[in-house]
Amino acid sequence: MAAKFWNRARQMLSDERGASVIELGAIVPLLAFLIVGVVDLSMGYSHRLGLEAAAERTLDNGISKGLVSSSFSYLQAEAATAAGVSQNNVTIDAWLECDGTRQTNYSDVCTSGQQIARYLSVRIADTFHPIIAYAPFAAFYGGSTALGNSVSMTGDAVARVQ
Repeated sequence: MAAKFWNRARQMLSDERGASVIELGAIVPLLAFLIVGVVDLSMGYSHRLGLEAAAERTLDNGISKGLVSSSFSYLQAEAATAAGVSQNNVTIDAWLECDGTRQTNYSDVCTSGQQIARYLSVRIADTFHPIIAYAPFAAFYGGSTALGNSVSMTGDAVARVQ
């Protein structure tokens, strides 16, 4: 009876059937985490490209309309609508450069002989929230958790208008 037991025990220890199922079970969580991470990365990149496209569209609109008021502040609402964010997240900047030196007022005039350049920029800020909260994983492995569970991103566009 004891010999039968030891023979059966040796057979079980040398049996390799089902090993691949156990290995697969061990690797599936890692693969799932990797796939979700790639999806998060692509969704975040897509969100940033959307912000960039909204900034470009707003800049094109600003260039085509020109100086409608004393500033380009009317573009702030258009950029916010295009990006689906609050107007507080949109920054419009217009400036004049005389010989490469930034001036304080966009409507100033450079002195004769100086190179004139006027610029318009649109910056849209937003926050992306990934599917998985990565902060606990970063803390576990000694990384920074300063970002928390969201990522700040911006889309901007700059063009010389004169």
